[in-house]
Amino acid sequence: PFVGTLKLGLKAPIGSFRDVPPEAVSASDGQWDFDVVAQVGRSFWPVPLYANVDLGYRFRQENSDTAYDETSRTESLFTTPRPA
Repeated sequence: PFVGTLKLGLKAPIGSFRDVPPEAVSASDGQWDFDVVAQVGRSFWPVPLYANVDLGYRFRQENSDTAYDETSRTESLFTTPRPA
């Protein structure tokens, strides 16, 4: 038999947001995040094995104080600057 669940998540911006260099990890992006995840799993008992499949979506609000945009930061991590 399969088991299904719905997982809801929330990330609140507490503390102060600091823009950090791309190679550093920030504890907060200074914005609210809401997650909705549908999960389906199955156990293969008596074998100590199980499998899960998760499908989810994250609703991320913009940080209005800093106009922080996660997309531009992510793109900068994967693009090579062009010489001037």
